[in-house]
Amino acid sequence: GSEMCIRDRVIENNIINNCGEGIEIATGGGEASNTRKIAGNVIYNATTYGIGITTTNSWRVYYNQISENLIVGSSYGIYYAGTSYDNENSSITDQNAFCNITTANYFNSSGGTNDITLTADPFVDAANGDFNLNNVAGGGATLRATSYNMGGS
Repeated sequence: GSEMCIRDRVIENNIINNCGEGIEIATGGGEASNTRKIAGNVIYNATTYGIGITTTNSWRVYYNQISENLIVGSSYGIYYAGTSYDNENSSITDQNAFCNITTANYFNSSGGTNDITLTADPFVDAANGDFNLNNVAGGGATLRATSYNMGGS
């Protein structure tokens, strides 16, 4: 059969809010998806997961960098699932921040050593569309103290 590859995608510096899944890279039957970078995104109130990497059958997903994403209010932060998940060309899933994740920051991954779990809402007023970082300890102030580029901030 034929094989289709979607290459060199960059998903960067987006604000994604109030959705089922924030960002999903999904493949199936013989295809491969090569996403170079998922970085600097703010994902707010995604009911299932902030970032999902899912495969079915013999499909493979390759990626190179998932970092500096800020995921607030979700069941899972970053979710890896599938029957034939192939991670051989991947190296960086690190420096992501999580807040108010109800089940787990990661599914099928131990996560990055430099990830941050926030203890307070990091936004000025997300409910009214203001996703600027606040100065609250454990929230926006914690992110401001890092060198990470969370959501392009």
